[in-house]
Amino acid sequence: MTPGTAHSHGRDLPPLPGPGWAEALAEAEPARHAAWENVSGVLSQLCPRPERVFHAFDRGFADVRVVILGQDPYPTAGQATGLAFAVPPEVATPPTLRNILAELRDDAIASGWVDPAPDNGAHPQLVRTDLEHWASQGVLLLNSVLTCRVGESLAHERVGWQMFTAQVLRALCARKTPPVAVLWGRHAQALGRGLPWLATVESSHPSPLSARRGFFGSRPFSNVNAVLASQGQPPVQWIQPERAPHS
Repeated sequence: MTPGTAHSHGRDLPPLPGPGWAEALAEAEPARHAAWENVSGVLSQLCPRPERVFHAFDRGFADVRVVILGQDPYPTAGQATGLAFAVPPEVATPPTLRNILAELRDDAIASGWVDPAPDNGAHPQLVRTDLEHWASQGVLLLNSVLTCRVGESLAHERVGWQMFTAQVLRALCARKTPPVAVLWGRHAQALGRGLPWLATVESSHPSPLSARRGFFGSRPFSNVNAVLASQGQPPVQWIQPERAPHS
């Protein structure tokens, strides 16, 4: 078995799974290899699990319409999935994701996607916390640092992932139709600055420390759809149909 194949095991670098990525990111492979080599000695302590590190690349390169930038994975064991901000449905929802889902609810009500809050003042959760519903529609949920150690946020800030993810963003922005960028907080805004996005949707970060400084009320989901509509693209269905409340 050769390293880097689809059936590689152990410390071998997993391939980029979705169609078009390997070709689009050929020049980024040295950076990807170097970062993986720097974390390959601690795979048992990796967040997300090694086989999920490149999960954000499961869908095709040409299918990406929106990029939501995160910083690094959740450091709690069992939370990180390889998609920025997402967690498995069976685990507790972290505060940052709770705030994202709350803003989704408010944006959905203001946009008329769902009815106003029912008599008890509560809506059911409008999308699963794994956010696969978004990813399946071309929303790339990308952390700039793809791994960390269990219990240690930003442990891998200096292993080289940013060199790889910066090349991912440049490749996406070099396409005929670049994606829309959702830049929450200063880290994401610095990462996205200077790139020729189709448009950017920016606010403070949804973490509990900053969500009330501009994230709540920013309506990022309807703003993204407005940009897509201006380009003749279909909207992202941010709400899973079976979860939309009805009057």
